[in-house]
Amino acid sequence: MTSSATSTDADRPRIDVVLPVHEEAAIIEHVLDEAYAEFSRIAVPRFVVCEGGSRDGTGEVLEALRQRL
Repeated sequence: MTSSATSTDADRPRIDVVLPVHEEAAIIEHVLDEAYAEFSRIAVPRFVVCEGGSRDGTGEVLEALRQRL
């Protein structure tokens, strides 16, 4: 068995996290950063974020996060 210190993403379990969001520009970056940090400890996370037509810049924040995460 491979230890977590030497395992690659291909060896790790995967998890999909589905989040509906609307008007979350002020907090979505913090929420996703925290969720990524927690989930990545046990698996390779993939986030599916369903943005509901926000007008507060949520889409732009999500695009920047997509590039980074």
